[in-house]
Amino acid sequence: MKFNLRTAAIAATAALSLAATSATPVHALGKNEKNFLLGAGAALLLGSIYLKNREAQAQQAYRTPTYQAPTYQQPTYYQPTQPTTSYSSSAARAFNSYSATERRQIQSKLRAYGYYRGAVDGSFGPQTQQAVSGYAGATLGTAKLSSMNGAFEVYDSLLY
Repeated sequence: MKFNLRTAAIAATAALSLAATSATPVHALGKNEKNFLLGAGAALLLGSIYLKNREAQAQQAYRTPTYQAPTYQQPTYYQPTQPTTSYSSSAARAFNSYSATERRQIQSKLRAYGYYRGAVDGSFGPQTQQAVSGYAGATLGTAKLSSMNGAFEVYDSLLY
């Protein structure tokens, strides 16, 4: 522990004041002297508490800082959602295997039955997929669209 002159002086003063008070009989002191000694004792006590706290703060202030590595966060990139239509599905592949005229006829029939509201262009898009699913669900079942043979069966029911 480091020698501190100020702490030593306060400790010496406290020791002398305690020694002086113990040698003098208490009943010989007057009221003012007693109050003075109580004040001096309280000041010494509070002074020593203050110094201990100050030394503790000084030790904390001079601690060597610890290195903390920065944290890395993976950047978030825009990832588009998958389109609602699957152009590689059985229904899409079966639809695209028909001629352009037959594809337009399928869309026309779906429009006549109230399932299709898009343009009759012969291309398999989201509206065509929705209309075919609706028609298949109402007639043969949507499970038919999961296979090529089932999809052909749905389309053939619209054409013939």
